[in-house]
Amino acid sequence: MSSSAILAATFDSAVACTPNDSTQLDASAFIIGGAAGTIAIQNQLGTTISIANGLAGVVYPISVVRVMATGTTATGIILLS
Repeated sequence: MSSSAILAATFDSAVACTPNDSTQLDASAFIIGGAAGTIAIQNQLGTTISIANGLAGVVYPISVVRVMATGTTATGIILLS
């Protein structure tokens, strides 16, 4: 998806997310951090990925099924779909 498509995207859902190593989430297409920090996520394939030094307010276009408590320092995380 191009950056212009992301900027033009609309979302049906915005859900606040508390990181948890065991909670399985409904798949989300985008993630945003309210405060800067690392966001550790698992994608639909079960791969753990860390968005190191994530910036506050930046929308990351990545499929998320789990936001991990371990390794996450960012706060105010919101899942968009």
